[in-house]
Amino acid sequence: MVELLKEKHRPEIRDTLFGDLPFSEWPGESSTPAQDEPWLSFVKARQLIEMGDNSKGEEILRRILSMHGLESRHYLQAWHFLRELGAQPVAGEAKRLYGVVVEAALESGLDIVAAYADGTARYFN
Repeated sequence: MVELLKEKHRPEIRDTLFGDLPFSEWPGESSTPAQDEPWLSFVKARQLIEMGDNSKGEEILRRILSMHGLESRHYLQAWHFLRELGAQPVAGEAKRLYGVVVEAALESGLDIVAAYADGTARYFN
């Protein structure tokens, strides 16, 4: 019973679709090794913010936003963390659509379709 209480919450795959996981869960344990980008930068930003250096953490998160070729979910996640720090995007960036997630309740269960601006998509049923 004690071990059960010690287990960390593991986000469901559905939770990763929205780009709003807490820092404690991003990157997740199943992510690409942290020596690759953008994971290395997310981990470094989290460490800095946990040590109270929000300005350096914000700088790294903004650097992630300038990286080309990342998944849309990575940009969403970076913006989520920046907003938690009080940063706001400029007007044009605030209106950028990075993706759409649609959930449909069916008799057989929940179907989820996620489509992102980078051309990737996810489907779960």
